[in-house]
Amino acid sequence: MINKQTQNDRFGTNPSTLYKDALKALSKLLEAEGLNAISLVHAEAIEQKVQTHRKKMYGKDRGKIIAFQRLIDGKNPKNDWDFNIGPMGLDHTSERWMPNAKRASIIESQPYNLSLEELRAIIKGCDEMGLKVVISGESWHMPGRTLLVEFTKRD
Repeated sequence: MINKQTQNDRFGTNPSTLYKDALKALSKLLEAEGLNAISLVHAEAIEQKVQTHRKKMYGKDRGKIIAFQRLIDGKNPKNDWDFNIGPMGLDHTSERWMPNAKRASIIESQPYNLSLEELRAIIKGCDEMGLKVVISGESWHMPGRTLLVEFTKRD
């Protein structure tokens, strides 16, 4: 049986004219400026919408210093870093809080890659602190170039 999808419809989306125009424009940009330009355009196009969505789901980003202890019980750690995230390979990291919450709702990070050693450090840290982690390709920092690593408290 022959697949009836066309090359322009490889994801089964039945693309609109707007979709096809965007594809042509992105193809020209790729040819002229390279793959990094595509990632930057994608990031710029979605970042605000994703940030608004994540703020509704998980609350406001509370600043630069990330503390896993605040995810567990809302308390500030004795040190700036309650758990050494360096070996975990995390980058572009934020801590989100819902209004009037007693603890952080999520810690999210968007690293460019994770090595086997970094994955082991994440698993070890989650086991030690009672956290769960989800790693996906749904990052907005540099879509297609970064991962999304989400830490939450285990139920």
